[in-house]
Amino acid sequence: RTLEAGHPLVASSMSNLASLRHDQSRFAEAEELLRRSQADTEATYGPDHPNTARVLNNLAVILKNQARYTEAEPLQRRALSVWDSSLGSGNVETVRGVANLAMLLSTSGHHWDADALFRRAVAGFEAALGPQHAETGIALMGLAENLRKCGRYSEAEPFSRRSVAILERTLGPEHPTVGVALNNLGKLLVKLERFDDADLLYRR
Repeated sequence: RTLEAGHPLVASSMSNLASLRHDQSRFAEAEELLRRSQADTEATYGPDHPNTARVLNNLAVILKNQARYTEAEPLQRRALSVWDSSLGSGNVETVRGVANLAMLLSTSGHHWDADALFRRAVAGFEAALGPQHAETGIALMGLAENLRKCGRYSEAEPFSRRSVAILERTLGPEHPTVGVALNNLGKLLVKLERFDDADLLYRR
């Protein structure tokens, strides 16, 4: 009512409301809000601004979570390209964009393409946040899971174990993300036919 439709505060508020709708699994409403926010943010800041990239990234995540991978991928790639050029490849927001694209490609079955991006994300988080940071652990978990999907079980195991160790230290042993990491390691050990070890991890 008080600001024009394309005002940055209006676009920001729409983006925040879209995040809430996404968390409530109200994807259609979230998508509509983000598309409006994208248009306004792009008009205000331009197509190559980090704020525009954030909206594109959030829209890509919503589409990915609805299995609309072919729609999500160009948005995710564009967001990463904007962050890369405007913030630099070592910026933590750029590294998060790399990790998001890796996860999207892995989820959509492009495991070989995702591998290089997961490795880049791990290296980026290690450099920007440290080797023991939770985001480093989550990137390692993604790398290990992607390798498991490729059938590279022995190669995946050390990454998976390192992920569990980092996440236990940073998030605590009872955190749900630690449960996901333990479950993923259990799946690996089943593939390696180490069933007793896997059983303990699954129970935990």
